Amino acid sequence: EVQLPEALVTEVGDFAWSLAYHHHPGLENNEGGYGTLTWEITSDSITLDHADRYVECSHSYDEGL
Repeated sequence: EVQLPEALVTEVGDFAWSLAYHHHPGLENNEGGYGTLTWEITSDSITLDHADRYVECSHSYDEGL
């Protein structure tokens, strides 16, 4: 486990949210989203696994047919 200074924890968290939001703007809307951001420090590679949740509705109204 890696222990980071509190200021760095905040900056890394802000970076992660910015990256996720850049690729999936509005991820907090609708029914929300979920996923995992993995940062492999040794290879400097980031993987973002994301899923959107939403409710779909199809409605029609016909009168006087």
